Amino acid sequence: MPTFAQVNAVFVDSGPYTPGSTFAATFTIDPVACYRQGNIFTMQLSDANGSFAAPINIGTYNSFYATFINGTIPAGTPAGGGYKVRIISSAPALTPAESGTFSVVAGTAVEAKVNGTKNYPNFADAFGFCTPTTGSNAEIVFSNGSTATGTTSVNIRDEFTGTATNFNLSPQITFTPDKKHYTMLAKVVMPDGRVATKAYFIINNETITAFSTTGNNIVCLPGGDLTYLIQIGGAAGIQLNFPGNTYNINWGDGQQDTYNFCDLKSGSVSHRYTRSSCGQPGNVFSLNIQMRNPYCGNVGTPLSTTARVVNLTENKFSGPLVGCSNTTLEFVNTSILGESTSSTGNTCQADNVRFNWFINGILEESNQPFAFRLRRQLAAGAYTIRLESTGSSGCPSVAYEQTVCVENPAVPLFTLPALAGCAPYSVTPTNTSTVDNRCGSAISYTWSVTPSAGVTQNFLTSASPTAPTFNFSAAGNYRIGLRINTPGCGASAVYNQDITINLPRTVTLSPDITLCTPGTFNFSTAVGATRTIYSGNDSPTLDDTYNWTVNAANGGTFAFVGNANVKYPTIKFDSFDTYTITATANNICGTNSDVQVITFSPSPVPNISFAKTPICYNGIADVTGTISGNYTDFSWVGAGTFSVGNAFTNDASKLSTTYTPTLAERNAGSATIKLLVNTGLSNCARVEREMTLNILPRNTQTNQTLVICTGDKVSYTPTSTVPNSTFSWTATNADGFASGFSTSGTGTIDETVTNSNFNTAAVIIYTITPESSGCIGESFTLTATINPRPDVAATIVKPIICSGDLTDIILTSNFNGAKYTWTSTATLGITGNTNKTNLNDVAGINDRLINNGTATGTVTYIIIPLSSGSCGGTPVTVTVDVDPQPTTPNAGADEILCNVTSFTLKGNTPTVGAGIWTEV
Repeated sequence: MPTFAQVNAVFVDSGPYTPGSTFAATFTIDPVACYRQGNIFTMQLSDANGSFAAPINIGTYNSFYATFINGTIPAGTPAGGGYKVRIISSAPALTPAESGTFSVVAGTAVEAKVNGTKNYPNFADAFGFCTPTTGSNAEIVFSNGSTATGTTSVNIRDEFTGTATNFNLSPQITFTPDKKHYTMLAKVVMPDGRVATKAYFIINNETITAFSTTGNNIVCLPGGDLTYLIQIGGAAGIQLNFPGNTYNINWGDGQQDTYNFCDLKSGSVSHRYTRSSCGQPGNVFSLNIQMRNPYCGNVGTPLSTTARVVNLTENKFSGPLVGCSNTTLEFVNTSILGESTSSTGNTCQADNVRFNWFINGILEESNQPFAFRLRRQLAAGAYTIRLESTGSSGCPSVAYEQTVCVENPAVPLFTLPALAGCAPYSVTPTNTSTVDNRCGSAISYTWSVTPSAGVTQNFLTSASPTAPTFNFSAAGNYRIGLRINTPGCGASAVYNQDITINLPRTVTLSPDITLCTPGTFNFSTAVGATRTIYSGNDSPTLDDTYNWTVNAANGGTFAFVGNANVKYPTIKFDSFDTYTITATANNICGTNSDVQVITFSPSPVPNISFAKTPICYNGIADVTGTISGNYTDFSWVGAGTFSVGNAFTNDASKLSTTYTPTLAERNAGSATIKLLVNTGLSNCARVEREMTLNILPRNTQTNQTLVICTGDKVSYTPTSTVPNSTFSWTATNADGFASGFSTSGTGTIDETVTNSNFNTAAVIIYTITPESSGCIGESFTLTATINPRPDVAATIVKPIICSGDLTDIILTSNFNGAKYTWTSTATLGITGNTNKTNLNDVAGINDRLINNGTATGTVTYIIIPLSSGSCGGTPVTVTVDVDPQPTTPNAGADEILCNVTSFTLKGNTPTVGAGIWTEV
């Protein structure tokens, strides 16, 4: 659209004019010029020398199009012959060419004026028609209205062709304009030569609204434009319209724009919509184009059309920006669906959109619905994921793209300079991991050490592959781990290596010692002749190794009971000799040894034997001692009681004794017995022998109870505190009421018993004795209570009752305090019978039975007696007949009979029973 404008030439009559006289200037506008709406043309008067240093405004014309401006020579204007005028504009603000000179003389004011038959109301400077007119209807009569005594002429210029014609108004003329517009300049000349001028428009232009839209009037958002094409030239072009007309377009979305010819002469005009027409009537915007003439208002035929403005589908999806080559990546369609162009009513439906997915420009999935998710496992590399869509609007959607970087998972790996060390020990792993950093530098290395106590390090997590230094101050087995976290693959699995940290170990054996009796010795932490102490931790998982050696000075024999390469060995010494025992501890920190010399000097050798081991829980052990060689005396030692006492004696007969363990020893399951011998030797003054007596556990059970009914089984499987015991039993019945039981037996008790007493429970007491490993356990009892089962006698006072009567069944039993339950069944039509399940005390059945029928019915009761132990007796069945009530008689109404020999009585017919007539 042009942004410049230019008034090419300004024409004025040379005068002379007098102050106060009318004055008109005509001008032409460059054909490519564009003045904006709201423009004001202003005519400015120079001084008498033609200078515009202090111009005076003498006339204006408010429009973007004009060919003249009318004004008035200001009163008081000095006479002079060098006056000029110029025309300036406000939109754009330009100062174009000046007019030629004209003169002003002193005198009275002169007015040039033309009267016409086709003037526009409220306008004094234009004549013409609002609708193009031809023939006689287009005739306009112009007459002279100028200052009297003057001679008036008019110059009518055709603004389409530029040709002009002069006419004298003496006194009038008739002018028939073609379909175009003209500029008419009127000039009056007074007898003394003074002049005045005034200009007018004559308008008879076409009113052509030559607008048309392109396409199907569907506009797609965002960025959607609707364009009108405009015919400018030719017989149907808007160039034939009056150039001062404006064109108002109501776009339907709340915006109206007004254009002039300059805005439209490019041949098109566009409007950008920013919102959808959904919700408007028919889901369209209604457009209207109206041409407006400055003198007539709305002219021509308005144009109306519609625009369907829809939101396009906004393609988008969510998905990872980085990914891992060993993982399936998922891209979720999060597009905002556009609006359908075929929606009816005043609301829009979502468009039927299908989607196409591309990876690096290659179509991977086509014509997919909105719910489809793109899932791919991609090799390491960079990828562009693009989503396109197609809908019903015909407008191309904007593709959405997102790049994703795919990396290979990190492979953590490192080496250690050594897998074992001696504390304090520092180690720095060598990181040999494989890391794919193509997707960015946000890589973290996380190191770990387990356990962490006793370890320090300069860091654990770092963005650098450089490994930390671990400082170990305590012995133990440690695990160093490395995990790598990358943007796409996340955290890797942990790679671990184990390292053993140890401390120097020392071994300390007991002092050299002379012992009296060879035998088996445990080298352990226990206080004694062979106590063994190691320094440092005692973890079997460290790299410690142990070795023991024994040397006999004089060829004595010995043997390791088990392995010699253990921490605490057991050694059996067979001979009276001097043995040198060497213990060696070895680990990464070095080797340490210690030596103990044990001398076995000849002396008596005591020994202990048991007649039986283990013994029963309540048993007494037979113990025999022997002593080889000479001795002074001996003594038995134990927590329990020896039959020969525990004083020192030289009586050899007391080497045979019995031993009664304490309760604590019986419950513990063992007793320790020693035989002390005084040798009379200086170096082995006393020797001893210690033996353990094993004791079987206590075999018992708590007393048991069982309650049954007469005729039922006593069923009981004995158990005791010692598994797999066997059982024997005896049975007694003090009351004499029970029968059917055995007086003795073994194993499970399973027998049917009967109570002969109708009112008192019988009681059988079983005494059960367990036995295991030849040991008789402690007896316990099973008390079996056998309750009687009562009988019942049901006496029916009235076997046949009438409907509404009580059953009156009397219940009696041979068991004092018997309880009763019953069930009942009735024939059709009988009600009132009951069922009893509770144990409330009753002495009979008193149901009020109702017979709702016409025939005799029955109720059958099954009655069960129960004892206080809820033992049920034999059921008894009784039946009660229930007669219906007879039909109520009705003899009929009283009647008076005259002179009759017979009469039929009118009583009712009985439905239950038979009727009998009696005379009263």
